[in-house]
Amino acid sequence: MKIRVLGCHGSVSPDHKGSSFMWGDKLAVDAGSVASGLTLDEQLAVEDIILTGASLDHVAELGVFADNVFGRRKTAITVHCTQATADALKKGLFNGVMWPDFTSLPSASQPTLRLKTHD
Repeated sequence: MKIRVLGCHGSVSPDHKGSSFMWGDKLAVDAGSVASGLTLDEQLAVEDIILTGASLDHVAELGVFADNVFGRRKTAITVHCTQATADALKKGLFNGVMWPDFTSLPSASQPTLRLKTHD
């Protein structure tokens, strides 16, 4: 399986991007640069994202990514994470203030992102 490094840094600058890796074409690990590191077609092909933590270097572009794929897919992208990370995403990112709640848009039964917890 081909592994692509989209970014592997804790901060962002012209030469550094937040943590994101692609395993093949459908699995992303972390979302620190999952939008800026992939074309729109590549983003649309992602089916699963594994988040290794809730800090911004791991989730910074998850909202941009969700916005990019919103309404362009028939199925939700599954975001695998711990319950603590899911809680942090719902409280701090997908809260209707920072970003729309893409875990219930366009509808609760057909969301853009589906959080699946693993503890």
